[in-house]
This record gives sequence, structure tokens and C-alpha cells, in this order.
Amino acid sequence: MSATLWIENELQSNTESFNENSFAQVSNDKNKLNGAKLKETKSSRIELSAPAKNNKDLMSSVEQTVQSTQSIPPLSELEQIFQNSDDLYSLGLELLEKSENGDPEAQYYLAKVIITCDLSSGEQHLSAYDSGEAFEIREWLYTRCAGFNSQNIVTFGHYKDWLKLSAQSGFALSQLVDLALSRDVTRDHETLLILKNAIDSRHHDAMSMLSSLSKNDAAKSVWALLACDYGYDCSDESKESWRMIEVTDCALKLHLGEECNAKVDYVEVVKRQFPEEKFLKILERKSQLKKVIESGDLDELTFDDILN
Repeated sequence: MSATLWIENELQSNTESFNENSFAQVSNDKNKLNGAKLKETKSSRIELSAPAKNNKDLMSSVEQTVQSTQSIPPLSELEQIFQNSDDLYSLGLELLEKSENGDPEAQYYLAKVIITCDLSSGEQHLSAYDSGEAFEIREWLYTRCAGFNSQNIVTFGHYKDWLKLSAQSGFALSQLVDLALSRDVTRDHETLLILKNAIDSRHHDAMSMLSSLSKNDAAKSVWALLACDYGYDCSDESKESWRMIEVTDCALKLHLGEECNAKVDYVEVVKRQFPEEKFLKILERKSQLKKVIESGDLDELTFDDILN
């Protein structure tokens, strides 16, 4: 995926290596998702409920999930500025000054600006069958980064360095990303504390990172849907990379004479990758995890699908 998108490239958990152009992936790899099984371990304290008995129950659960994406906790001022900025170069300059003065949140978002506007692999999304909507999304992304070029982006420094400084200052999201990039996600007290602090931030980047770190595709989808609940744009108007993939794939299908409707939200994207019973279990697991997160009693989380 394009390096112009902050959290949607790959953290290659299956090869235990991390792509330097990204931090997390909200997974919708169709080949990997088909037939995936949700890991249910005896050590987990959160059990799945019995599956719904009919399609009506399933659709009711889907509707509740879609509605839950409309109830998003307040974002920080910097997150709102980042999301709404059409000029990340100017924002980067402002963040650079704050970062040099030791602001850990500014350091995190400066890293976010740098990786979003790293132009080194933007061509990865090019497609001969690209739809107009995918082109519009890409055009918007390039417009945001129009002030950057291969020379001046270097003056902002390396995103890993800013993340390291931010993590050392105790910024929870930076600590989680730094942990993931260190490739040392093992079950120890320090790791558990980092994971729980990041989740306690109730930030979509934390949920997206945990989606990438999860060991199976159903678990990835659970955390990805939680990212939707906590501010990641999963609407059918989204400009995130999962949406670009959908509209590009749909354009190819239409070119081949197949039927395709790209006007779907991320919940629907996940839903059609799993059998109904499995999808319902994913929704139930998401609901249970969200209750634990909202309760603040994070000792209930065992991270069996993430930790070695």
C-alpha cells in the first residue's frame, strides 16, 4: 500500500519483519481473510457468546456495529488538526518546532506527517483500471503533501527518531509503535503495560496497531473494527487506504464485466470475507473487548492473539 497513508501499510507479522514505510495495517487482504478462524484460547478471560440463531439477529448486530462508529470519543487537538489539514508541509513545520522543544505528542504527529508524505512508494497504488473515485482519493493525498519533495522531507528527520523520543517521554501511542518496530512483542510486564496504556488512550491508531500485530485474520478484524469505533474513518466516504483498495478492485471487476458495488463501509468489507456465523463471532468479540476498554479494567485483556 501507499506510503502516503500513515497506518495502512504492512507490519508483516507473518514474516516477523516490519515495513519501514508504515506502522500498522487495518487488514482486508481478501486472500488471507477467506476462511479465517477466530482464535479462542482457554487462557482468555473473555468468552464469546453463542452465535445468533438467524439472519435477523446477525443484521441487528451489524446495524449496532455501524451505529457504534458514529459514537467516537473526543480526539486531541493535534489529531483533529492532522485529520483536517490540507497542507501537511506547513503543519510539519509547526510540529517540528514543538518537537524540537520536547513535546511528545507533537513528535508523534510529526512522525505521522513524515511517513504520510514520504513519496518513495506512492506508485504502488497505480492501476490501469483505476476508478475515478480512487484517483480522487490519491489526488487528495498528494495535495496534502504538495509542499514536500525528496529533498526537503529529509530536513524533518526520520520518523523513527521522533517516535523514539516521544516513547521515551511516555507517550502511549509512540511506545506502542516503537514496541512493534522493535520486533520484540513478548509477554512481559513492560510489554503488557505498553499495550494497556495504548488501549487506554482509546485512540484508533492503537487499535489499528493491535490489528496488525494480531496473529490471525479474524482477530485482526476485531481490532480493526474497534479502530472504526475509536475514530478511524470506516465510512463509505472514507479516504483511507482500505477504501482505495475497494474502489480500485471494484473498477477492475467492472472492467471484466462483473457486478460490483464499491459504495460500502468497512463493516461490510469485513462481513463479506467471513461466513455469517464467524462474522457474528467477530462482532461479539469486538463488543466484549469494547466493554472491557470502556470499563477501564484492562487486566481482563490477555492479548493471546498478539503476544508470543
